[in-house]
Formats: sequence, C-alpha cells, structure tokens
Amino acid sequence: MPRWIALLVLLGLAWAQYDLVVYGATPQGVAAAVAAAQEGLKVALVEPGRGGGLALIHIRPPRTHGT
Repeated sequence: MPRWIALLVLLGLAWAQYDLVVYGATPQGVAAAVAAAQEGLKVALVEPGRGGGLALIHIRPPRTHGT
C-alpha cells in the first residue's frame, strides 16, 4: 500500500477517536504525547515504518483516584 494512502486512512481513524495525533516518535514527539496525555487528552503517537507501514501507539490519560 502506498505510504500516503496508509497515512490518510490512519489519520481518518485517529481523527475520529483522538484529541491529538503526534506524527513521529522522536524524543520530542514522545514528550509532547505524554504531556498531552497528562493533561487528559486522548493521544495517538504515529511512527512511520521503513517498509511503508505505520505504527499507532495509544497513550491513555492517567487515571484519577475515585473514578
């Protein structure tokens, strides 16, 4: 599958389910994703693969006590 088609499909899926999509699992991308999750956002961290595929990592907000 061409990379741009995979990216469009993934972004369409992520847009419907996540508050923030971070493209690239660099140290800065991971820090941004974690910081957003700590603020309560639903975050998807997307990393392009060498073979044209994509990896999607869901980062959940921390649970609060009593909920």
